[in-house]
Amino acid sequence: MNMRGKPEMERFFQFVHFEPMSGCWLWAGSYLNHGYGFFRRTGGEGVAVHRFSYLVHKGEIPAGMHILHLCDNPFCCNPDHLELGTHQENMAQRGQRHRQAYGTTNSHAKLTDAQVMEIRFLVAHGETQKAVGNIFGICSPNVSRIVRGELWGHLPLCLKAEVA
Repeated sequence: MNMRGKPEMERFFQFVHFEPMSGCWLWAGSYLNHGYGFFRRTGGEGVAVHRFSYLVHKGEIPAGMHILHLCDNPFCCNPDHLELGTHQENMAQRGQRHRQAYGTTNSHAKLTDAQVMEIRFLVAHGETQKAVGNIFGICSPNVSRIVRGELWGHLPLCLKAEVA
C-alpha cells in the first residue's frame, strides 16, 4: 500500500522507534540539514518532527515559540520530553548543557587551545594585550576576553607571574 494513502498518525509512527531505557521516541525518517527530523503532513506541508509531535499531542504552538527537548536528544519526538520555550530559553539551555561548539570545535575558531594558553601565558608574564593580539592576528579586546576566561572558558586560566 502506498504511504500517502495511510492516515497521518500511522505514517508518523511508522518512523518512530521507542527507546525503553531513555523513554525517547527516536525518529528514523527524513532529516533536515540542521539535524532535526522532518515529516510531511497529509496536506503536503513539511514540519520538524518534534514540532509535529508537540502539536498533535499537546496542542497549538504559539507564534514565535520554540519546542525544547528536555532529554537533549534532537532525534526524540516523545511529547513528554518536549516543552514550549522562547528562543532565549532555548539558547540558555544550550549553553548550560554544553550543546554548542566551543574552542576548536567551533568552525569559526581562529586559534588552537595551545595558542590560547600561550596568549594567557604571555599576558601573565608582562606582554601587552595589543602586542599579543598582533602576534596572533586578533584584536586586543579579544585578548582581554581570553585572559579573563570570557572566551575559551573551557581552558584553565593562567596565574599572574610572580615578581621576584
